[in-house]
Amino acid sequence: MKDYYRLLGVRPGDSMEKIKDAHRRLRRLYTSQSLPLYSIYEEDRVRKIVEEIDQAAEVLLDPEKRRKYDLELLNKGIYSSRELGVVGEEEEKEEKEEKEEKEPVLEENVTGGRLFRRVRELKGIDLKDVARVTRIQVSFLKAIEEENYEELPARVFVRGFVMNYARFLKLKNIDEVVNDYMKKYDEWNREKK
Repeated sequence: MKDYYRLLGVRPGDSMEKIKDAHRRLRRLYTSQSLPLYSIYEEDRVRKIVEEIDQAAEVLLDPEKRRKYDLELLNKGIYSSRELGVVGEEEEKEEKEEKEEKEPVLEENVTGGRLFRRVRELKGIDLKDVARVTRIQVSFLKAIEEENYEELPARVFVRGFVMNYARFLKLKNIDEVVNDYMKKYDEWNREKK
């Protein structure tokens, strides 16, 4: 079985546009007027190569033919399902389980410092590791989690610390999380005065 991907010099996951470009490039290269090829290949050989290039393009540029071809490659072990982008039921289930493991499940209405602590604990990350990567002192990280605003520096620094901590934890809606935390911080600051 011919490897049409290799013949065109593309990868299984490449786009239709990239495959079209590869096909056009090879067609220009393998013309009967190509001087470098004139001395290497006879005209019949060039014609056969062009036919193979056209056949490869015909299969890979037709979504249905490409899907069938990819399944043949998969069944013959030429490419893996990941290389081909073919996801079977088993792989789909594994990917779903991996995703569920990575994304911690939180109780409703966990916000502010509790959110940071809960996500960190669910991910099994120690505060010292957060401090090492974010370069935020452990005492400030604790103060953020405990919403112990008195222990935190000036507002501008708190906002930056909270933003970096949220990015480190890969929280969704980072701006919303930071704004929520800063709203609580500002309320505390007004009450303090």
